[in-house]
Amino acid sequence: MEKAIVVGVELNNSEYTLDYSLTELTNLAKSLDIEVIERISQKLDRINPKYYIGSGKVEEIKMYITTYDINTVIFDDELSPSQIRNLEKELNVNVIDRTLLILDIFAKRASTTEAILEVRLAKLKYMLPRLVGLNNYMSRQGGSAGVASKGSGEKQIELDRRKIASEIVLLEEKYRSIKEIYSNNAKLYHDLNNHLNVLYTLLKEKNIEEAQQYITEIGVPIRRLSNISWTGNEVIDIIINYEIDKMKDKNIDYDIKACYPADTNLNAQDIGIMIGNLLDNAIEAMEKSKVDGKIKLSMKQIHQFLIIKVTNPCEENLVFSGLYPETTKEDKELHGWGLRSVSDIVDKYDGSLKCRNNEGVFEVNILLLIDSI
Repeated sequence: MEKAIVVGVELNNSEYTLDYSLTELTNLAKSLDIEVIERISQKLDRINPKYYIGSGKVEEIKMYITTYDINTVIFDDELSPSQIRNLEKELNVNVIDRTLLILDIFAKRASTTEAILEVRLAKLKYMLPRLVGLNNYMSRQGGSAGVASKGSGEKQIELDRRKIASEIVLLEEKYRSIKEIYSNNAKLYHDLNNHLNVLYTLLKEKNIEEAQQYITEIGVPIRRLSNISWTGNEVIDIIINYEIDKMKDKNIDYDIKACYPADTNLNAQDIGIMIGNLLDNAIEAMEKSKVDGKIKLSMKQIHQFLIIKVTNPCEENLVFSGLYPETTKEDKELHGWGLRSVSDIVDKYDGSLKCRNNEGVFEVNILLLIDSI
C-alpha cells in the first residue's frame, strides 16, 4: 500500500478549520488505498511562494519520509507548478495536491465512457501547466521517469508536454463524438411514443411516401447502433465504433472482430486507448499511402492471454528504426505517439509488442497476460 503524509497550512487571519480539512483529505486518500502515516500542519501569516510551507517544515517532512518510507506527500491546497517542482526536488517523492487527488478518485470511480473521458480530460488539462513539477507523479502513473541531466530532463518534459497536449486533442474529439451518440440515442428513445403516433397518423391517412421519409430520418441513430462492434464493455465499444465511423467517412474498408474478457486485471480504458491509437495510425497510413485494402482489428482471449492484432496496407518500402517505422514527417519527435502510448500500456502489463511490414501490410501484434480477479 502507498504511504503518504498530508500537509496543510492555516493562515493566521483565516477562519479556515485545518483539522477538519486534513481529516477529510485523509479519508479521500484512503479511498485510493493510500495509507496516511502522519498529518503535518503549520500556521503562517502568508503562503511560502517557494515551498507553500516553511523551509523548516520541509526538513521535518524529509525526516518522516526517511523514517516511515513515505512515497507520497499530499497538500491540502492547490499548489503552483513551481511549488510542486521545488518540493519534489527537495523531497524526492511524489508530491500532489487536493485537486489532483480528487481527480484521481473521480477517475477510479468513473464507470461510463463519457465520465471516464471527461475526468481524463480534466486531469490532463490540470497536469499540463504543472508538468515540470510532476516528474514523480508521471512516473507513478506510467509516464516518463526522472532523468539525470538537465538537458535531457528539459527535452523529456517537452516531449511529455506534447504527448499530453496531443492526447487532450484526441480525447476532446472522442468526447464530442460520444456526446453526439448519447444525444441521438436519448432523443430516439425519449421520443419513441411521439414517433409511433406520427407514423400511425401518416399510415392511417395513407401518406406512404411521407411515412417512408419519416422512417428514414429517425432511422439514422438506429443504423448507427446496429453497426457497433459489441465486446460487452462500453468503453471499448464506443472507441471501436468511433474509429469505424472515421473509416466510413474516409471510405476505408474494415474488418473488426473483437472480444474482451470481463473480470480481469486489464483496465478497459488502457485497452481502449491502445485500440484507438492503433486504428488512428492505420487510418492515417491508409490516407497517405493511397494503397487499396482493408484495416483489420482482431482481439481475442486464448487461455491466459489477450491477443490484439491490427493490420493495414502500406507502402512496401517502409523502413524500420528499432521498434517503430521511420517517419517522413518534418517534426520527427512527433512521430509514433500512437505506438509509443501503446508500448507504455503494454509494458504496464508486462506484455509484448511487435511490428512488421509483411509484403506491403503493416502489422502490429500485442500479447497481454491476463489475471482473473
